[in-house]
Amino acid sequence: MICLALLENAAPCPARCDNAGVPISAIYSMKDIFEDPQYAARDNIVDVSCDEFGSVKMPSVFPLLTETPGKIKWAGPKLGAFNIVY
Repeated sequence: MICLALLENAAPCPARCDNAGVPISAIYSMKDIFEDPQYAARDNIVDVSCDEFGSVKMPSVFPLLTETPGKIKWAGPKLGAFNIVY
């Protein structure tokens, strides 16, 4: 995680914010997101078939609704697929 400790004298920052009633949170990197068990348990990152790369990981549909859960049908068009050529 990107940490406030990277800043000089930032160690007391979370406690000071908490004491003042200021909400704070960790900032996740992409590595953190891919390694977080909660993201995996909720299927927040899914593998989608892709003609160009085989498969790609991308964010899942959110929110997941009971009656209309939504789905990802494709990874998207190839670069330039909809360009108009004159």
